[in-house]
Amino acid sequence: MRHLMKRMLAATLALCLCLILFQALPVGAAAETEVKKVLIQTGQGGTTPVVWMEVQYLPTKTSTTGVTIDYAIWFDSGGNAVTTRFEQGVYHLEVHMSTQSGYVFASSVDGFINGSGATVVRESDTSIVVISHDYTPEIWAASPTKHPTAETVEPGGWASFVTAGIYTQDYEWCLLSPDRQHRFTLKEAKEEATVVSREPKVPRDFADITFSGELTDKLILRNIPADMNGWYVYCRLYSVNRLTWTNTDGALITVKQPAPTPTPEPSATPAPTAAPSPSPTPTTAPSPTAAPSPTAAPSPTAEPSPTAAPSATPDGANLNPSAAPDPETSDGPSENGAPADPAGRPDTEPEGGPSEGKTPPNDKASADSADTEPKAPEIFYVDQLETFRYFLYGIFGATALGLLVLIIHSIVKRSRRKQ
Repeated sequence: MRHLMKRMLAATLALCLCLILFQALPVGAAAETEVKKVLIQTGQGGTTPVVWMEVQYLPTKTSTTGVTIDYAIWFDSGGNAVTTRFEQGVYHLEVHMSTQSGYVFASSVDGFINGSGATVVRESDTSIVVISHDYTPEIWAASPTKHPTAETVEPGGWASFVTAGIYTQDYEWCLLSPDRQHRFTLKEAKEEATVVSREPKVPRDFADITFSGELTDKLILRNIPADMNGWYVYCRLYSVNRLTWTNTDGALITVKQPAPTPTPEPSATPAPTAAPSPSPTPTTAPSPTAAPSPTAAPSPTAEPSPTAAPSATPDGANLNPSAAPDPETSDGPSENGAPADPAGRPDTEPEGGPSEGKTPPNDKASADSADTEPKAPEIFYVDQLETFRYFLYGIFGATALGLLVLIIHSIVKRSRRKQ
């Protein structure tokens, strides 16, 4: 086994030595692929320069295999590098390129920029070329990127409007009538408002409007009259040298109209109330006075008969309830201070008797109900449960104590056996 391991180790070392020697040996140059044509594009799909276009919007790229664009530079007619935007004139584009590993430029390599033939200069190193082309930027119509928005103002107030655009050289703000039939610059609108030979096409109070920034991308209107309500403000964007222009969308001006003061309605005059005509008061005829009747002579008053003495009852009490008790025969006041009843009974109920308005209980009925309704036996469930619980506690305690004794005995017995 050891001999086998030694052989495997020796074979591995020999293989590594062979690889090192193979890398150190000189290798003959491999055949390189020649690049005979280079295609370059600028911008998106071959866009060419436009006046007022930013240079950064024209990046260069190639679709040729085996080559790489190192960098590209735009020069103006004076030979200065351009990094901002294009103006009018001629611009020169230079694209510096190099080949990747395994590729070289052919001695007669052709270059094309945006499909047009370009000048190709190959350096002494066959892996570097410079391809160049001249361009005259086109002039495109101005294109707005921001339109002014509508404004609502008070009469005599002010408002501002902002716009933006590309390929734009100049700005000019204008007014559009509500019926979209008349267009004026701000200066023309002020002049039209002062015309006296005819009826102006704008309200007269437009002459009082003041403004600033009418030739920039931001306009400020002041002292806006109520008659400007419903008019539009828009901006005209001019391209290079004002060759073309483009209008933005119109921004509606809304001037708040003062609320009309309501005219109070006259109060209705109440109709006069007719005075009621006086009604004649009927005269009552005097009734005849009755003749006085003759007064009868008074009859003689009868003498009162003597009152019989009341008869005495067997127990000596007066049975006539309306008669007052004889003070000589009365027993006097009762123990509680109240006069005694003529029959000799106290004025209050005896203690334990029935109260006023209540019926005394029927003793016989109570006795019968007591005999017929059995009395429920008293059950002491709580005491029994407590006793049973204490009994269980005693059993469990005794059991636990017995187990503890057995365990201790077993431990002592084992320890003795070990000794």
